[in-house]
Amino acid sequence: MFEILFLFGLIIAIGFASRWVFERTRVPEVIILMLIGFAFGQLGLINYFGIPAVGRQEFEGIAPLIGAVAIISMVFEAGLRLRVKEFPANIAKSALSAALNIGVCIVILGGILHFVLGWGTMDALLFGTILGGMSSFAAYSILPLTRTTNKLRNAIYLEGTLSTIAISIMSIALMRYSWLSNQNGLVGLGSFVFLLFSVSFIIGLVLGVFLLLILLNFKVKRFSFFLLFAALLMAYFIDFSYLGGIGVISVAMIGFVLANSEDFFRLIKKTASFEADESFKGVYGEISLFINTFFFVYLGFIFRPGQLGIEEIFAPVLLVVGIFLARAIVSRAMRKITGFQRHEEFLSTVIVPRDILTATLAAFAFVFLSYQPVFSIEIVCLVIAYSAIASSAGISWYERIFKNTFLFRKEVVLKDKRKVIVRSFTRDDIGKLRGFFNELVKEGAYIAIDQRVSAAEEKEMGLDTIAKLNKKEMIVWVAEYQNRIVGRTVAQKMPKRERDNVSLSFYIAKDFRGAGLGTILIKMIVKEAKATFNPHNLYLTVYSDNRKAISLYEMEGFVKCGVLPGWMKYNNTYLDRVYMVYDPRKAKEKNKHKK
Repeated sequence: MFEILFLFGLIIAIGFASRWVFERTRVPEVIILMLIGFAFGQLGLINYFGIPAVGRQEFEGIAPLIGAVAIISMVFEAGLRLRVKEFPANIAKSALSAALNIGVCIVILGGILHFVLGWGTMDALLFGTILGGMSSFAAYSILPLTRTTNKLRNAIYLEGTLSTIAISIMSIALMRYSWLSNQNGLVGLGSFVFLLFSVSFIIGLVLGVFLLLILLNFKVKRFSFFLLFAALLMAYFIDFSYLGGIGVISVAMIGFVLANSEDFFRLIKKTASFEADESFKGVYGEISLFINTFFFVYLGFIFRPGQLGIEEIFAPVLLVVGIFLARAIVSRAMRKITGFQRHEEFLSTVIVPRDILTATLAAFAFVFLSYQPVFSIEIVCLVIAYSAIASSAGISWYERIFKNTFLFRKEVVLKDKRKVIVRSFTRDDIGKLRGFFNELVKEGAYIAIDQRVSAAEEKEMGLDTIAKLNKKEMIVWVAEYQNRIVGRTVAQKMPKRERDNVSLSFYIAKDFRGAGLGTILIKMIVKEAKATFNPHNLYLTVYSDNRKAISLYEMEGFVKCGVLPGWMKYNNTYLDRVYMVYDPRKAKEKNKHKK
């Protein structure tokens, strides 16, 4: 009897250990947890070490309850993330991308299951829906550890959030009301579910507002998480069991109401809001970790290798390929609309993990379907494992291939011991560069720009830079100190007949000149430009009065090769524009002299 307590304690410890391993090695938690469950179950590790016997029935007895709590937790969290004020300006694009990813994935997977593997229509549609999208848990676990722009990160966060809600609603609706499809077809099923959707929506809205009033009027703080959790469990039960609804809609609406509490109160002319404090987030996060750990250990524990046939082994491979295909199709179709930076389309395509959302919905299917589904728990396990491995491999390849270009990031130490980050320019820097250039204009630096850069000009310049980066025509790095851009360097491939030459440029903030940043940027960009473009010539231009810059360039191997006299007007005088070409022999001589 008390073995179950030992089981819970063991699972909690395993969950924290697997998270620690994942953050340091990128080995997917899913694989670690399922292997541990398999070792405990099929390999008999528990009995081998004399640990009290925990059988399959202990897991199966509580799995449906843990599954219900998991779905409630995920859907509530998804609703809680839908803050209207924090929606990005391009939410319509992100929502469209999420909807297309879900829809195309369900169509492709359903087609594979029905036409290739010969599954029945309802089984193919249900399992295709269960696998139709990633969860918000997956998105928020993977992306903080993956180097990309905030634009792509926010788009995938939103996709995970919407997928969690949409996939849960569609899957549970198909499970509960699949019998209607035999009588009235899918149209009748859709009409029936829509009515229940409306009821659940209203229930969630009313309960959310009611709960919000209780939390605020009674100033409940210390036990707010458990009060909320109790309300969610009861709301789900009332909606799902008494009213025959889908359940998750009302839960999602409660989360949405709490997330946008300030706007709801504004409607009744009150100034108040609900904010989840750190203790709330901490308890919620640890409960989520336990649920995630339990379900994957559970899957590994009940996995039966003896049940694997040819279909069970190769069907998951086809399904994971189908998931990749769906994402590739949508990414290609949305390319012009989303405007992602170089290679982000590839990253968006390879993030395809199917995790806790898939596991819990599949477990639900075995409990609530009125018939025995065609798919087995072994197929579910292998799809989750294959997708996790494929995603991890894709992300690793992306970061390895592009780490010196799009993903470049390096910390450098200046002569005065200040630490500066030199990294690739990204779309996120549009909004920061204007301040950097305007400081140079105000100072009267030796640059061609003599008027303050407007927001519109900065955006146009930034988007043009992104376009050239995407075409592999340019390398752009910025130097950042305490979230402030203090330097910028560019290597740009010349067009048409001059395409074998590369132009370099350097900009350094006034308070960082003389500290060695210029020297560091020159060495780094010259090396990278040579490796990337293999140019016939590397050259730069500098104005004649900028003697310190000319001296620095000569020290780093650049030689004067031409002058455009009286070329730039500066303080009512005309300065010469000096052309300098990089000479590797001069650079070598300089290095020998230093030694």
